[in-house]
Amino acid sequence: GVIRGVVFHMSFRGGGIRTWVVQRVSALYMLFYFVTVTYLMILVPPRDYFTFRALLAQPLLNTGTILFGIALFAHMWAGMRDVLMDYVRDDALRFVLLTVTATGLLGLGVWFARILFRVGLT
Repeated sequence: GVIRGVVFHMSFRGGGIRTWVVQRVSALYMLFYFVTVTYLMILVPPRDYFTFRALLAQPLLNTGTILFGIALFAHMWAGMRDVLMDYVRDDALRFVLLTVTATGLLGLGVWFARILFRVGLT
C-alpha cells in the first residue's frame, strides 16, 4: 500500500527512509507523552508549583520528559533539514542555513536541559 510505495521511493542510504522513521517515531512518542501528561494533570491536578514539580520529578515521568526533549529536537532537525535540502538550491546558502538551524536547535536543547536541571528534574 502507501507505506510500501513510500519505502520503495526512498533510499535508506540517502537518509530518506531514516528521516521518515525519525519523524514518525518522534511524533508518536510526543503524542504519547502529551496524552499521558494531560491524563495525569486531569487525574491528579497539581494545586501549586511544588506539587507539579514533585509530580514531574518522579523517575518515570522525569525520564519521559527528557526523552520528549530528545524526540522534539530530533523531529525539528529532521523536518528543517528536509525542507532546506529540498528547497534551497544554492549549496553555500544551504550550508549556512543548516548551520544556523543546527546551532539554534543545539542552543534550544541546552536551554531545555538547563530548565530541567534548574527545577531539579534530572
